[in-house]
Amino acid sequence: MPRKFVLAAAVAVPVAALAAVPLRQIPGGAALQRSQASWAPLRGLAARWPQPGSHARRTVELESLSWGLPARGRLINGAELSAEGPHWRSIRTEVGRIYGTSELVDGLRWAAERLRVMDPETPMLAVGDLSAEGGGRAPRHRSHQNGRDADLNFFWTDAAERPVFSERMTSFDAKGRGDYAGRPVRFDARRNWSLVAGLLTNPHFGRRVRWIFVSRGLRALLLKEAAAAGAAPDLVARAAKALAQPPGSSHRNHFHLRIACSAEDLRLGCRD
Repeated sequence: MPRKFVLAAAVAVPVAALAAVPLRQIPGGAALQRSQASWAPLRGLAARWPQPGSHARRTVELESLSWGLPARGRLINGAELSAEGPHWRSIRTEVGRIYGTSELVDGLRWAAERLRVMDPETPMLAVGDLSAEGGGRAPRHRSHQNGRDADLNFFWTDAAERPVFSERMTSFDAKGRGDYAGRPVRFDARRNWSLVAGLLTNPHFGRRVRWIFVSRGLRALLLKEAAAAGAAPDLVARAAKALAQPPGSSHRNHFHLRIACSAEDLRLGCRD
């Protein structure tokens, strides 16, 4: 029997059992014990799977599983985004939230490479929190629990309009003005629009981009840049729908990307 069918059978039973537990019951009590017991066989199976190289494309046999909701979920066999690659750098590796679904991690690598191939002066992509290795609660976040969320630093320039890499998230006002270490900096609308376009056209998850959270003022700058760059109307329309400021959080200092569940993950208990 091919490995992918063996894997599907192994995954389906424990996930189906966990999916039967109402999500509102999972945080504590007997429901938590039942859910933990349901995951045990799957954790043991995942531990026996070989691990890919630091930059390797994950295979079908190593496919990840996003279960539950972004704010109440789990991640099974998540792909790890290495601390640093040729085109990106993880900026909060000490907290351990460097895991996501295989398509999310592969897509971030693809986007970071694409940006620098198109414009070699583009700094490395600074990647913030994804999810913990097994998902679950992520302090300082309402979501980031099932491998489908990623925080990405903005690109910005100094007073001389030179691109600058920074590991620190920097806030910008509606006109794209910011301050870094006491010096004025500018939101790089051109490169940030290229990043948004790279996420929306990504071969790994582009059509499943659900949200790119950002402040209203910076959203307006991005859409203005898209029009000035002559972006395709369909792409601009998709960007206008995906770019949004969520209630209660301005997102003036970073993008928050969220991708939707894959069809297979939906079947196994993932929820948008």
